[in-house]
Amino acid sequence: MILGRSLFSCRNVIAVLAVCAAVLLSADVQAATKEDLNDPDYVKRYYQAKSLAASGNAGTTRTVSADGTFTDKKKNKYTGKKYTHSDAFRDCEILNGIDISRHNGKVDWKKVKADGIDFTMLRIGYSRLNTDLKPRITKSKPGKLRLTKDENFDMNLAGVQEAGLPLGIYYFSQSVTVKEAQKEADYVIKLLDEAGLDGKKLQMPVVFDSEMTPGGRLALVHPSKATYTKMAKAFCEKIKAAGYTPMVYGGYYSLRDHYNAAELEKLCDIWFARYNTNTYYNGKYLIWQYASGGEVDGCSTTVDMNFYYRPKSSGSLTESSDEAKQVSGLSVKQVSSSSLSLSFKAVSSATGYTVQRSGSADGPFYNIASVTGTSYKDTGLKAGKEYFYRIKAKYSEDGKAVTGPASAVAYASTKANGTKKIKITQAAHVRTKAGTSHDTLGFVQAGTKLRVYAETENDEGLTWFKVKPTINGKTVTGYVSAKCADVALGKVKNLKKKKSASKSVTIKWKAVGGADGYEIWTSDAPNGTYKKAGEVSGKCSFKHIGLKKYTEYYYKVRAVCHVDARDNYGKYSSIRVFGTKKTKAKYTSTGAVTLRKYAGTKYRKLCTIPAKKTMTAYYRTKDKAGTTWYRVKVKVGGKTYKGYVSGRLVRKK
Repeated sequence: MILGRSLFSCRNVIAVLAVCAAVLLSADVQAATKEDLNDPDYVKRYYQAKSLAASGNAGTTRTVSADGTFTDKKKNKYTGKKYTHSDAFRDCEILNGIDISRHNGKVDWKKVKADGIDFTMLRIGYSRLNTDLKPRITKSKPGKLRLTKDENFDMNLAGVQEAGLPLGIYYFSQSVTVKEAQKEADYVIKLLDEAGLDGKKLQMPVVFDSEMTPGGRLALVHPSKATYTKMAKAFCEKIKAAGYTPMVYGGYYSLRDHYNAAELEKLCDIWFARYNTNTYYNGKYLIWQYASGGEVDGCSTTVDMNFYYRPKSSGSLTESSDEAKQVSGLSVKQVSSSSLSLSFKAVSSATGYTVQRSGSADGPFYNIASVTGTSYKDTGLKAGKEYFYRIKAKYSEDGKAVTGPASAVAYASTKANGTKKIKITQAAHVRTKAGTSHDTLGFVQAGTKLRVYAETENDEGLTWFKVKPTINGKTVTGYVSAKCADVALGKVKNLKKKKSASKSVTIKWKAVGGADGYEIWTSDAPNGTYKKAGEVSGKCSFKHIGLKKYTEYYYKVRAVCHVDARDNYGKYSSIRVFGTKKTKAKYTSTGAVTLRKYAGTKYRKLCTIPAKKTMTAYYRTKDKAGTTWYRVKVKVGGKTYKGYVSGRLVRKK
């Protein structure tokens, strides 16, 4: 993480960086790997170093008034300069920190700590610039978001933990939409879980670092200020929901021009970057990244330097995780199609508990509730779906609120609405858990029909089905990907009218097993063109509004099951005709009129109505040609008939 004030702010540097993609072919960067040229940190560091070498300057300094500030009495041991701090931090402890990524090489963390460094921020990963894609990326086609783990993160984490240094995390973003920022947050949470950091509360924040590295997808799209702010907020909200402390990184110009900084300050703290001896910034921030050329023992390269302003009353920065405070005995049981109940054992001296949930066995987990007792009922869930839970105890230690490590994961599924069945469309692995990284129990062949016992997700949010196939003569319980199966849905039956009003019709039908919704199609003629009137989920009824008085409409309904980006459909119900509230108008035939079973000359003749015969009309409708017909009741030859007559051959009495 480098620029803050960002040396990119100088016009000549912008010009250099703007041709980033082309210059990358020059001889002095030919040694860079393909991965380097897709890493926003590398590209920024390289061009920052070139611009500084060209200018012969490592940052500017100015003389400032002592009003509202205070200056270090001694020169900074890592840069050789004196720094001026905002008066707001006069009563704070000023801690020294560094931020590290794979580009800093191997670090001797014990030497780093011995050299006076109080904390570190590790890059956990980044999204690629996409400069390697062909055809070359553009504003309208920035290429897919490619999430990448920092290859040195595990090594750095082990060293930091062994040295006992307080730790924070940052992710170098290239998201261009809110949805992509949320995807990056989920990826970070997943990596933190894999690193075992979920139960070892980070002493420092998890940071959203979004910078418009020239040539990359973010710089090309250049989102609006409102979108840029929403992306940061979306990332931070997910991080916060997972139980971590969020933060946003930004330089003077990015906070001024790209973000609505005042809005961000309400949600999280700011990591402010400006390479100078004074920030000259009136906004709020908690960490100041003041230099990129710090020299710290144990680091083979120069490193980014940071001041962390911490209230002196906060106690020790390092907080240890007490395994004795880990919740045990977590059990999850099915209650209904929309709820599950949790229970667990109490932790001695706990003041409360945080309930976390995920749709995947592999996480990420998010905070969903805070309770004081040892039970919780989770409601508003999706029918027939598996949910995974863990609990963290909250307690007080030395007067401070502390959160213990997470419990073991427990799970259960809600009750399904009917029986869902699938047909395997291609040979598929049956996995022990949802996700291709888990062990396989064997294969099921294309054409195999299976019952679904629950739906679940992998760590990317894609659907998997819990099934019990027979493999090599043995029944096993496992999971198959929805990519390899179609959901088999039955035909909607018992379509009926539930209620009618002067301008609406409410219909109902019997539930279809496996459906998560229904599409309602309607026409104003029995053999006319049908249009989709609406779709419902979670119920088997639909109110069709905005209709004409005493008019008949024709309906058919089909079940649908949405699985990721694919939709599975059942067969349409039989067509039924339902009308708004009927009338009792009197009509007279203008001549001999044929009474038909339905509206249209092709339908069966019921009788011939003599001229000047009076009849009672209840509804109007249309034939395929758009001609109006009336549904009538008439007595002919001593017999009562019900059917349809053309509106052209009758007149209102």
